[in-house]
Amino acid sequence: QVRLQGPLKELGLYTVKIHLHQEIEADLKVWVVPTVGADDNG
Repeated sequence: QVRLQGPLKELGLYTVKIHLHQEIEADLKVWVVPTVGADDNG
């Protein structure tokens, strides 16, 4: 189960909680980057 505190709407580095088992959790670092060919118009 992935636990986000909110949507990932901006570029940058996020730390996301991953719940693997009843007593096992981990922090996963996620980079949000622009897609290839993306422009500034969204």
